[in-house]
Amino acid sequence: MFRSLFVRMSLTYFLILMLGLLILGAFFYTFMTNYITDDTFDELEREGQVLSGSFYWYYGSYINLGEMRKYCTMADKHQNTVIRAYLLNRNEPMFQYSSTGRDDSIWDAAIDIESLTEEDRTAILAGETVRRQGVYEGVEKYSMLTVCMPLYDLYDHQLYGILFLHTPLTGVSRTLSEIFRFVLWSAGISAAVTIAIMFFYSRRISRPIVQMSQATREIVKGDYSKRIEVKGKDEIGHLARNFNAMTDHVAQLEELRSGFVANVSHELRSPLTSIRGYIQGVLDGTFDKDQQEAYLGVALDEAMRLNRLINDLLDLAQIESGEMPIVYSEFNINELISRALAGREAEISDKNIRVSIDFESEQCYVSADKDRIQQVIINLIDNAIKFNNKNGRLIIKTWIHRGEAYVKIEDEGRGISPDQIMRIWDRFYQVEPGRSDKKGRGLGLSIVKKIVEEHGQEIWVNSEEGKGSAFIFSLKAVDKRK
Repeated sequence: MFRSLFVRMSLTYFLILMLGLLILGAFFYTFMTNYITDDTFDELEREGQVLSGSFYWYYGSYINLGEMRKYCTMADKHQNTVIRAYLLNRNEPMFQYSSTGRDDSIWDAAIDIESLTEEDRTAILAGETVRRQGVYEGVEKYSMLTVCMPLYDLYDHQLYGILFLHTPLTGVSRTLSEIFRFVLWSAGISAAVTIAIMFFYSRRISRPIVQMSQATREIVKGDYSKRIEVKGKDEIGHLARNFNAMTDHVAQLEELRSGFVANVSHELRSPLTSIRGYIQGVLDGTFDKDQQEAYLGVALDEAMRLNRLINDLLDLAQIESGEMPIVYSEFNINELISRALAGREAEISDKNIRVSIDFESEQCYVSADKDRIQQVIINLIDNAIKFNNKNGRLIIKTWIHRGEAYVKIEDEGRGISPDQIMRIWDRFYQVEPGRSDKKGRGLGLSIVKKIVEEHGQEIWVNSEEGKGSAFIFSLKAVDKRK
């Protein structure tokens, strides 16, 4: 049951909420208890200050007991106050009052002058007001809040008595209980709303994860059609989008893998079939003796083509696995291009191609793997010659911009359609398979792109149907003038 992410998240949120509410409730209860207690003490002290003058008149017999009780009733704000006044050195009160009437239990609970500690008596005689909370020794029925105040003569300001004002904590507790009940109701409503929100939010988080789990099982079975429904723009939404993108990529890779296996099988089977047929024909005497040498030459060409295909596949595998080391050196790429062109003069002459060279400077030094970049240049030049028109033009240009050297190899052939441009870098893909000669294997541009990317650089193509194609790649430039 608790293995479900949704259940664990819901329980975690609920426990955090309850813990937070308990801590908040404890702090709030403590704060309100202290606040109400201090406010009650302040109110008792204000009542005592209001009544202090009246007690002097009562002490001097200027007002009678009934009038004094009326003054106490008017001053009492709590409707549950016990008031006692003592003369100094007298244990019997000269006056006592309870707002609820005569209640022996309240009288017993209210402290009197005999209950004062020596510390309290000293403070009162010094003119200070004493505040006390709790049950005094020998009193068990009520917890009280008590204020003890000195009583002064209005004329000579001599201390003549002590005033006690008491209120039971039952009233304070009742107020706190009401507040706490309100807090509990608020917490309960908040908890219910929060749980509903958590339920919805947890479902929202767990649903894409469950869908991903189900989609993953389908992918393992070979079904790449499953996609995750994306609704939000948060981390879960990004995860779902990335999962869909990954699924698309895996599907494309699977499609490429299937096509790759089929193409490799075809490319390997074709020359092997030719080689076996020609050799079998020579051994069986099917071919005349004067034709045997020619057919053996064809078989050798097929073997060479098979060897080139295997080398290309090994190069591609090394590059993609990261096992092909890049040996950096500094060299003049213009010179490398000139040598590649010189080795293809025969092919250029056969198609009567005009070569246009535009080097921004005589020397263009770069930092790269010379052998691998030579492989890139030869491949791009071969393609430019093969797909160029007769009497067309081959344009080669190099220049430097912001620390990067750029090489452009352009032809005036048929060009590449927009829907084919993104696929030309795929393995075994051929733009014009019907026109490709036996040298074409559809691996050259894949290897070219991988080599350039291994150098941390970019390669792209600009092409327009009927006007030719221009391949451009960059390399890190080296300033030899320093």
